[in-house]
Amino acid sequence: MADTPNWLLLTGLVNYQGVPVSRWNRLNSALDAQVPPFERLMFGNGIYYGGIINADKTVGATKAWINGAHISMMDPDNAISGLTNGLVNYVWLTELQDVTVPDSPKDNVGQFSATTGTRPEDSKSVFLGTITLDLAGNVTGIERWNCKPNDTTKHGPEYIFPLMMRYDWADVDIGIIPPGGVADLTFNHAEGWYFRVPGAVIWWNLPEGWEAVVIDNSSPTSFRVLMYNRSGYTVSATAVRWLRWGLIRPAWTGGIWGRESYPWPGAGGILPIE
Repeated sequence: MADTPNWLLLTGLVNYQGVPVSRWNRLNSALDAQVPPFERLMFGNGIYYGGIINADKTVGATKAWINGAHISMMDPDNAISGLTNGLVNYVWLTELQDVTVPDSPKDNVGQFSATTGTRPEDSKSVFLGTITLDLAGNVTGIERWNCKPNDTTKHGPEYIFPLMMRYDWADVDIGIIPPGGVADLTFNHAEGWYFRVPGAVIWWNLPEGWEAVVIDNSSPTSFRVLMYNRSGYTVSATAVRWLRWGLIRPAWTGGIWGRESYPWPGAGGILPIE
């Protein structure tokens, strides 16, 4: 048996080799101390797949991060409890817990419910949108983009679809860089793009002998590049395309990180490159 280099967890076990109680406790204590904070800071609360409110008063297949727990509800027609006729109903996904274990999700599932605006449980609920019913219970409207809950001052982030792998791209005319020269360039994203976790930048159609070196990829809305002409001749770089991958957060609209901004994530698929 041996210890891992970072957390000193037990490794190298063979069949039928017992695990000391102290080592088992260390494993669980280390994971509980380190992984949940990372999940909460990295992902926040929100839906990252599906979460579509349907006209039959259900919510489609949904995946979410709530309170550091991964919630997966893949049924196509999850019922919404608590709907009230004649009102605008605010729809929420709330993490369910195992009552015998504090702060634990139950089988990675949640509960879809409706209120008149108050969050069911501050830290363990995320907002999906609204569904309006007439006095007879018929659906007269569903709003997923610009609406917001009435309790935005209460504890709990209002992130909606906070974590999506997407890319932004643009065709740019860089112009002329003399042989052996360098240009310091900053490229901004389209309106509404915010890379929560910036990723790789890919280049197409750079002239032969040119090199793009990303020197600052920390900004959520732009990146900075040193463009070198390492060839021995002068050429104008036109119709150069950059493409930046990363995890995005939609634009701020109406007091929350809303779903009005492009691209609408739908069922979570990545849009094709045009």
